[in-house]
Amino acid sequence: MAARKKARRGGDEAKAKSSSGEDEQKKLTINKWDTAAVKNALDDTAKKVLMVNEEECVEEFTVVDRRLVLCTVACGFSAFALVYDYLFPFPRSEVVLAMCAISYFILMGVLSLYSIFCEGSIFMLARTTDTTGKKPDELWTLSSSLLRFSHHYTITVTYSNGGSKAKNSCKMEKSVTEWFDEDGGLVFDKFKTDFSNLCCDAKSFDKTQ
Repeated sequence: MAARKKARRGGDEAKAKSSSGEDEQKKLTINKWDTAAVKNALDDTAKKVLMVNEEECVEEFTVVDRRLVLCTVACGFSAFALVYDYLFPFPRSEVVLAMCAISYFILMGVLSLYSIFCEGSIFMLARTTDTTGKKPDELWTLSSSLLRFSHHYTITVTYSNGGSKAKNSCKMEKSVTEWFDEDGGLVFDKFKTDFSNLCCDAKSFDKTQ
């Protein structure tokens, strides 16, 4: 009972924070000619809407953590080479420096491939967990793109059922002018409706399995 009350209290706190974040998004105003600012604003809004719509939804940082591990290991080789060369000046450190340099560039190559093929345009991973343990976890993956000098924003929602392992993706592509007014203010309710419908489409297939 205590654990259930604690989980419920945590859910209420999360909802309160999400509601305050939702109010902030409603007042959001950006430079609508700045493509990066537009994309970031829509991505952040999509995150907040998902967190509000899905109870017990927690963001995961697995993709980012893996990238940070690769970066840390690569920097570790650089730091080790620097310290080793200080303790054993060249040419005594020649072999170690060569090995560290090769390892560094290999890891940079792996990092580039990981960013392109694994991370891609993903900006959020989230997991919805049923506190009662009766339902399997639900996994959400959000990815988006907005090309430079383009007004077409594309967002993809991928829903995965942790129990059946079933997966479904739904994509929406619209002009950003539908979600921002002339002053660059975000029309929050319009975006929330469109994005919520997209999430429902991604999740609805699971009910027919």
